[in-house]
Amino acid sequence: MILSRIALPTAIFLTLLCSVASANSAESTCTTSIASSLDVPVSGQISDIFIDDQCKYVYAANKAQNRIEVFSIPTQTLGAPIRVGSSPISLDASPDGQTLYVINSSGNNVSLVSVAQQTELRKIAIPTNAPNETSYSIAVAQNGLALIGTTFSVSNPGDVGPGGNLLQYDPSTDAVVARTDVVNLGPAILKASGDRSTIGVIDTGNSIGNIYRYSSASNSFSAAKHLFTPISSIALDRPGAVSLVNPDGFVLDAGLNITGRITFYSDSSAQFPGASGAVAVDPDDAIGYAVADGAIDVLNLSTYQMTGILPAPGANGAITISRDGTLLAVATSQGFSIIRAKGQPTVPTLHVTVYSTAQTQNQSFLRFYNSGSAPGTVKVTLSDTTGLPRYVWTSPSIPPGAAPQYGISAVESDSIKLQTIPLAKPTFYQATIQASFPGTFAHVLWNPGEGMITNLSTCDTGAPAPPTRLVNVHTSLLDYGFPSTVNIVNTGAQAAAPTLGLYDAATGAKLSTATLPQIIAGGAQVITVDALEKAANFTPSSITDHYLNHYVVDLEGSAFTGYLQHILLNLQPGITNDLTTVCPLPQ
Repeated sequence: MILSRIALPTAIFLTLLCSVASANSAESTCTTSIASSLDVPVSGQISDIFIDDQCKYVYAANKAQNRIEVFSIPTQTLGAPIRVGSSPISLDASPDGQTLYVINSSGNNVSLVSVAQQTELRKIAIPTNAPNETSYSIAVAQNGLALIGTTFSVSNPGDVGPGGNLLQYDPSTDAVVARTDVVNLGPAILKASGDRSTIGVIDTGNSIGNIYRYSSASNSFSAAKHLFTPISSIALDRPGAVSLVNPDGFVLDAGLNITGRITFYSDSSAQFPGASGAVAVDPDDAIGYAVADGAIDVLNLSTYQMTGILPAPGANGAITISRDGTLLAVATSQGFSIIRAKGQPTVPTLHVTVYSTAQTQNQSFLRFYNSGSAPGTVKVTLSDTTGLPRYVWTSPSIPPGAAPQYGISAVESDSIKLQTIPLAKPTFYQATIQASFPGTFAHVLWNPGEGMITNLSTCDTGAPAPPTRLVNVHTSLLDYGFPSTVNIVNTGAQAAAPTLGLYDAATGAKLSTATLPQIIAGGAQVITVDALEKAANFTPSSITDHYLNHYVVDLEGSAFTGYLQHILLNLQPGITNDLTTVCPLPQ
């Protein structure tokens, strides 16, 4: 085929255009070592946040510092910030990802920022048509036009709420003009779909709850949809076929018809003053995310149910999602956090049922023994019987060799509460336990009324081999109600004398060693802790910096072959329990 000289440039242009469109529509995967979440501390106030299409950078508008924070996802480092105008409040990117558009609300202009140079190129002035009008929000369409929402105070009698206008910036002409095809608009929040073919526009200035859809292909707006309730945030999937609107969790289709509604923790700003209620939608899966108070609610947009919670301490502002739906970035009171929403590596966990403080008859205590060589922590997630997480608790640092215990009341009070809605506390929790060190876990139950301690250590990791180490053996200081006894069994072929090491369960520090009389082959010796302390020439009163309640008792040396058993006598009811069984911590 022969092309004329007129047709040839057109053909080249169309080829380049198709190449750019193909590149923009291609999937890019967030290859990152962020396993679950990463907190990025930043001074100031993060007002908006954006992840680039190549999943290389997170850009955060710092309203208080008049700059854009730049975080490298591959290197997980915070780079030099980009200085922009006064009070940046909203940002988006050009379709090719080469330019950031930043709304400077106090300066009433838009900063054009070069992504390649990581610097502001220039500012575009925003014309005003009303007193005290300021720019408020921005979203960029696939056709290259940037839509800008403004806000201004209204003083006319009878007017309800603040007003607003809708403008467009055309980078091909550098012109900013008013859009007259949307009228009676209040302060507008604008959000582009993943492919930028659609922009959702919500009116946040009144209780009518107006929503519009802008089509990039036709450069036109739909008629308004009225939800008849105040709304504050919107997010769309990749083609703009599904929208999530909050508060009240409305799910809309491409025609702005309500297909369902989800009740979730962050759907009422009145109940959750610490939550922004900002939302994000997975580009390709029917999954929504909403910022709650210190967490992110996970929502199924097909079944209209809340399905889980992602811990996000301090989360209180804008949220965005990566092009492949892998990463979320959310503003927090300390800066912002990056959270892995998909593809989290499987972390070995232990599952056990424990009692909550909803009842006082029985109190659960969680015991963790660190058999490793370095200190570490334990993460415990407490869910109700439906599997919905309620609390996430991280233990203090546990030294090697230590075996501290934590009451469930302390765990509840020190936890990150994953919701603030007043739900009845369940009687039982399903506890999911993850440890950063090897060792064991034990669940004991204390009944204060009956004065009895019971071992409930039945876990899905199974029981270990017959133990040569006992954890949380009571010292003689607890002999008044719960004296411990150690049973030593010789499984060797000949008589041998066992050597037992006594360690402080709180710190892992070795206290003393007791060498006991020989035990015949196949025989056993039962010794009280008081007698064990005398054999070790040690009394608990020698520890002055803390109350020594528990020992770790270790069968030491290679001359003796056998195992240990921990027997506990509950004096008040006169019942003896075996406290030996523990569960291996998953690794």
